[in-house]
Amino acid sequence: MQTSTNNTPRRSGGLRLVALTLVCLMAASAAVAQDRSGKPDDVPSDDQLIAMKIHDVDAEFIRDMRALGFEDLTVDNLIAMRIHGVNARFVEDMKALGFDDLTPDEAVSLRVHDINKRFAEKMAGLGFKDLTPDQLIALSIHDVDAGFIQEMRAMGFDDLDVDEAIGLSIHNVNARFAEEMKSLGFKDLTPDRLMALRIHGVSARTMRALKDMGYANLDADMAIAFHVHDIDEDFAEAMKSLGFRDLDANDLIALRVHDVDRRFMDKMKALGFTNLSADRAIALKIYNVNQRYVDKMRDLGLTNLTPVRLIAMKMLDVDRALVEDLRGRRYEEVSLRRLLRRSGHRWYDDDDDLSRYDAEYVEAMRDIIRELTQM
Repeated sequence: MQTSTNNTPRRSGGLRLVALTLVCLMAASAAVAQDRSGKPDDVPSDDQLIAMKIHDVDAEFIRDMRALGFEDLTVDNLIAMRIHGVNARFVEDMKALGFDDLTPDEAVSLRVHDINKRFAEKMAGLGFKDLTPDQLIALSIHDVDAGFIQEMRAMGFDDLDVDEAIGLSIHNVNARFAEEMKSLGFKDLTPDRLMALRIHGVSARTMRALKDMGYANLDADMAIAFHVHDIDEDFAEAMKSLGFRDLDANDLIALRVHDVDRRFMDKMKALGFTNLSADRAIALKIYNVNQRYVDKMRDLGLTNLTPVRLIAMKMLDVDRALVEDLRGRRYEEVSLRRLLRRSGHRWYDDDDDLSRYDAEYVEAMRDIIRELTQM
């Protein structure tokens, strides 16, 4: 009992200290809530109250920040500003750079990345003027400095804008890489093109492999396209093994894009279609010509089902309704334009506007119409 009595004064003193601390914190909280007391973001949580105490966010600091023009300050804003040293001197320096309307988040970001008047003046000296806070921050993050800009200018890039400079730095485009790309025969190497070459992994090693495949004269854009579509020596050899010969770069890209592979070519072979060109195989794949469609055309009474005619039938959307519509009519009365419109091809103004189709397919469509009118 005596021990309990002796502890009582200490406990009371501790309680008074806690109470006093809470009063101070509540005063700071009240300052935060000023003018915005109705918004829940301005009511500090217990954790925020502790953070405010730890980082010395008090009524005086809050009033100072408001006096500098920061409105709608949240508790998190204030804590971050105090932690990162956003003070009157820093804000005035930013205003001298023309940043009169900084948000709390922008002020903190500028401070975190050590953006100051000296840095902004250095960037202006490099030709980058009237920059936004985000641009200054990006220049700092990605180490765009005088040495880097001089290197870019030595490569012939005298008029880089700030976004190009940042992009080149992000993707590690330097003089060595530019010279490597030039040595591969690439011309007109703009900043955007160099960045694309870097992004897609085009290198001397990969270009040597393409040269060995017989594609020695690819320009930069085509080399990038090869990498985008994952065209390599294995794919080129696979296409040759399917019977395709003399494939140019565009053929390889189209075969990859339309997923012409061994499984598809085996299906075409089962239909009796051998020695297909790349263009013909691609068209058969695009128009989804398969065994089921061939059987359907046979059931409609159509014959001579060659690859060209089957593709033309797909273009015309031949079905039983069309067969019935054309049976017994005079061929001269049938409008190819109307039939193409019926099948969903609505870009034609007259019968002669067929430039989107190979002449061989146009002739096949006319031949099919003639056959259907004679049924």
